[in-house]
Formats: sequence, C-alpha cells, structure tokens
Amino acid sequence: MGDEWLGREIRRLRTARRMSLKQLAEESGLTFGYIGQIERGEVSPSISSLRRIAAALHITLADLFRAERAANSRIVVPEARPRLKTDDERVTQQLLSPPGLWKMQPMWTEVEPGGTSGDRAYTHEGEEFGILLEGELTVWVGDETYVMKGGDSIYFASTVPHRFANNSGRKAVMIWVITPPSW
Repeated sequence: MGDEWLGREIRRLRTARRMSLKQLAEESGLTFGYIGQIERGEVSPSISSLRRIAAALHITLADLFRAERAANSRIVVPEARPRLKTDDERVTQQLLSPPGLWKMQPMWTEVEPGGTSGDRAYTHEGEEFGILLEGELTVWVGDETYVMKGGDSIYFASTVPHRFANNSGRKAVMIWVITPPSW
C-alpha cells in the first residue's frame, strides 16, 4: 500500500488546477496509470517521480509536503498556496484559503503588464468581489469599463460578462473573492 495522504494531496492539487490525469501524465512524463495508482494510494512514488509531478504542478517537492500540513490547518502560508493554472503566463493566481467545501474562494492575483484573463469576456454562476492592492487594472463588466487603481474595489454578479487586463507598465496585485468557488 502506498502513501494515501500523498495521493490525495496530488489529486487535490491537480484538480485545483483543473488538470486531468492525462494532462498531468503528459506534463510529468509519467504514465496515466501510474499517476492514477499514486492518487489512489496503491503505490509509493519515488522521489524522482514526485519531483516530476511537482514540476508539472508548478510547485517544489517541499511545497508538496508543506501543502499536506496546510491542508489540515486553517492557515495557509504563502509558500504553500496552491497555484491555479491560467491561460496567460503573465497572470498568477493562488488560493488564499485551505481547499475544502467552502462557500467562497479568495485568491491572490498578480497580473504582469500585458496580462489578461482573456480576449473574450466570460460568465459563470455567482458573485465576485475584488480589491486592487497595487498597480492599475482595467476591468470590463457588461458594457462598462473600469480603470482600477490601488485601493479601489469592485463587486458584481458573475453572470454578467466580465474580464480584466493590465494595460499599465507595472504589475497589478489584487485579491479576488468568488462565490461559489470555481476551482
């Protein structure tokens, strides 16, 4: 029997990033079946395999073990924040709460100059709140365009088409809270 907690943690991190088993297998260079066995706790992976999985999840090997401890806590330390996969490498999002069956999803979001949530607005169930901590960020909600500056906050129904982009020359840092969680 393998390390069940480790398999659960790898599955949690993979699903938080909306990665399929197949995607994790392709990015890590390991087989689909082997990763499935690890996630089910049927095998104990080698350190080499864990390094490849961690790299595919964009975390360090140490983060994998720190995340396991943090999953059993109400505190999430910055280095153990699960990273969310985005379509734009200039956008970094990290979960600010331990994974679980929560009713809201707070995220730390950094948007480098030129970074965007996408060229097209999108919708989903729920509501969103954001506060810009630093920088400048353009946010489109429906037919309205808002240029947010540090300290500005925004609140809207997520069913209204929305998107954001950093059209300034410096990094924007924002805290987003989405309900219900989308990741």
